[in-house]
Amino acid sequence: MDDDPEKQDSDPPPDTEDTGDTDTDWWEDPSEDLDEDGWSVEDGDCDDGDASINPGVARDGCDGLDNDCDGETDEDFAGDEYEPDDDDGTYLGQLEDEDEELVFAYLHPETDQDRFEFEVVDSAWSWFSIEVWLYAVPDDADYAIELIWLEDLDGEYRGTVGYADDAGLGGVEVIDWGGDAFYEDGGLYEVVVTSSEGSSCSVPYQLQILAGGW
Repeated sequence: MDDDPEKQDSDPPPDTEDTGDTDTDWWEDPSEDLDEDGWSVEDGDCDDGDASINPGVARDGCDGLDNDCDGETDEDFAGDEYEPDDDDGTYLGQLEDEDEELVFAYLHPETDQDRFEFEVVDSAWSWFSIEVWLYAVPDDADYAIELIWLEDLDGEYRGTVGYADDAGLGGVEVIDWGGDAFYEDGGLYEVVVTSSEGSSCSVPYQLQILAGGW
């Protein structure tokens, strides 16, 4: 007979796993490593029934699961280095007149988003422009791009200055932002790539950012 008063006073749990008996994990010890992967629930293992899922996993896979138990799914598949960060995007450097930046990256299931920060140099006497082109979107996916002016030369946040999600599945998205004449449009910018439908773990999209002035 079990001497644990809590167990004696409680009814058996329902058979939520549809196995014909009551849940075997009802009284599991959170410090016990059930899947023998070196991590217990107490240690942060978010699925102690699967040894391939634990906080020690080096990289998240492209399977819709939180393999490394960090609350994000598929955020670093294939190590393309351009994966979501809650605070900062990948810094691409400084773009001046006629500079160009090319990025090849993957976008995974819809929880993923890629963020790219860059600085631009402009003078008040030139009309500055930023073009953002998104190519090679998978045929069964629809990706969107957003251009955000994070910080002008005075340190002020200027917000979204361009957005494109018009081309549909497999289409090319383009942002062409002209800035202002007789105003310094320099500062820190960010391009955000998100999926409104579909994604791919095998086909990288191509992001092209061009800076120009005249």
